[in-house]
Amino acid sequence: MSVRPRTRVATSHGPIGTDGALAVDRYLLALAGHLPTGNDAFDALERDFVEHAKLFAARRGISYGAWRDVGVSRDVLARAGLGAEALAD
Repeated sequence: MSVRPRTRVATSHGPIGTDGALAVDRYLLALAGHLPTGNDAFDALERDFVEHAKLFAARRGISYGAWRDVGVSRDVLARAGLGAEALAD
């Protein structure tokens, strides 16, 4: 038995760039008006969200309804591959 302290291991609870959490977080903040952006910057955040949202949702168990509840449009979810029909399977 070792008496040395255990090495801390990163958890998946915080926004990190490798699984798209940062892109999702920034888009949701901008969508809610908590991250001021111009049209071009918002469009870039939306493109990043679309790129990462499907894998992020699958890893975190986020439903179509949850995305809609926080204000993500049906169009954006469809472009991300998260249409209601795709998640019904």
